[in-house]
Amino acid sequence: MIRICSDKDKEVLLQFLKSDPLLHTYIIADMERYGFDKPYQSIYMIENESFCEGVFLKYYNNLIFSKTAENIDPEEISRYIFPEITNIMGELEVVKKVAGYMGVTDRMTVHNLYAQKKAAKLPDCGLSHIRTAGLQDVDVIYDFLMSFPEFRETYARKEMIENRIEKGEGIHILMEKEGKIIAHGNSAASTDEACFLGGICVAPGRQKNGYAAAIVQALCTEIHKQHRIPCMFAPEEKEYTVFHRLGFEKYGKWGTIQMKGDNR
Repeated sequence: MIRICSDKDKEVLLQFLKSDPLLHTYIIADMERYGFDKPYQSIYMIENESFCEGVFLKYYNNLIFSKTAENIDPEEISRYIFPEITNIMGELEVVKKVAGYMGVTDRMTVHNLYAQKKAAKLPDCGLSHIRTAGLQDVDVIYDFLMSFPEFRETYARKEMIENRIEKGEGIHILMEKEGKIIAHGNSAASTDEACFLGGICVAPGRQKNGYAAAIVQALCTEIHKQHRIPCMFAPEEKEYTVFHRLGFEKYGKWGTIQMKGDNR
């Protein structure tokens, strides 16, 4: 049975989700931050005889799945993939079952989840300067990120960057040369146990100089200071050796389905 949750279910949900706090970081973070009574967020429990066997969360146009019991019914889950859903993501085996049932396996991508459980030494990035961004940097961060097509949707609102910096909800790290940003990274979803990295990008023509590694490790250093484990996703088809050099280990697998309107 699937049912929508309320605040009274929070303790049960957290007990289930914290059985794997790294894989469930996004669900835990959104539940803690936005709760159960927002028009843009709904949380559902997959329940069997009063036991929680899985959780999924709808946040605007995203549907995020936890690990679930092996006997999960993808047909039942598919009833909650509303027309506005454009992204389905979560633990790989669940996403695979949903994609197979809906006939959209060609739209699924697989990512590895990496975790850096122990702090590593910050690499020498050479000529450039790394610093933590402040409110005075919002405009240049936004302009820099908008120069990368893959980030235009994620960081479409400048106010989001401003709010994260002003309220201390996230860290933005900059690398500069001659007064211009040449590399950037930020923290994303976080819980008491873990924090994800995002927005890692290096200016065109500046790649292969170790700048991305330096940005990643600068972020990791700050995250470890908060007694959290830095995590990030990377495409499965590439061997991200830079993560291994920085002490990251493969932790799990994550699936994503990009939905379109023609399958409903």
